[in-house]
Amino acid sequence: MLMVSKTTHIFKKVDNLNLKVDAYLPTASEESWSTAVLYLHGGGLVALDREWLPTHVAQACMIRGWPLFSADYRLMPQASGRDMLEDVIAAYDFVRTKLLTKPSFDENTKIVLMGASAGGYLSFIAKPHLQPPPVAVFSYYGPPTCHDPFYSSNKVIGPSPLSKSQFERYFEGPVTAGPTPSGLPGFDVASLLADYSRDPKWILAPPGDIDDRSSLYYWLVQENKLPEMWADVDPGWESSALKDFGKTIIVHGDVDEVVPYYMSEKFVSINSPGDVQLFTALGKNHAWDAPLFLGDPELKVVEEAWRALDKIVAEAKG
Repeated sequence: MLMVSKTTHIFKKVDNLNLKVDAYLPTASEESWSTAVLYLHGGGLVALDREWLPTHVAQACMIRGWPLFSADYRLMPQASGRDMLEDVIAAYDFVRTKLLTKPSFDENTKIVLMGASAGGYLSFIAKPHLQPPPVAVFSYYGPPTCHDPFYSSNKVIGPSPLSKSQFERYFEGPVTAGPTPSGLPGFDVASLLADYSRDPKWILAPPGDIDDRSSLYYWLVQENKLPEMWADVDPGWESSALKDFGKTIIVHGDVDEVVPYYMSEKFVSINSPGDVQLFTALGKNHAWDAPLFLGDPELKVVEEAWRALDKIVAEAKG
């Protein structure tokens, strides 16, 4: 018997798209749910959708009795930074006013805003615009800003420079919000047993046709495109929004080639002592955690980060 229920809801209609949020609910209990997570997927701001959700994130939520909501957002290059920010705000407001008001939820449910990579970046950008604000932001290796030398130095990610001709097809056509190809290690409710541990009988679906749109991010970095594309919504390192950010948990690999680790260190340094906690995955590159399940040795640092989040949530509840 599956102990995680999943429903899908349309939270916004725009550009001939239905932007959706998947709601994953844990086993019902006598107590109402008082904490929930809104998750924003990775994909370089240019690829994938709400289904790109690591299983270990779902497990961590379910074992705590925390409902989990994973949301779409429109993708670059057709969508602007402003478009994407507005989508995140809309998803947050929809979850807060339409889903958290159902009978199983506490009247004052706390929301944790969480994201990986691009979703972490969007969490940093969106948090100052959200009311009431989330109790915490939890970022898996997301850059706090793209107004940084890494994004303005023609950085080549990979063995050789990329040509725009490789990505021409992504600049054509209408705005999109996905999809996530089959065979990527996203969350499947059938992968878990009733206690939310991995079902040893579960097998990842074979990969389908994968159009690696996410590699467009590498070209945008190489050509210094991101600072201009996000100029009107990303205030940069010197802004008060980043310097007084509030409670934040960051997990980051110290050999990340896609989003440099020093950016997380800098974010810690410009905030109040104790507000931002950085958990370092030693020797790990970008998105090392994506296919893993709780209990895997490589996730020890991630589980430490979640325990720190538990303390933040408990303190917020008083």
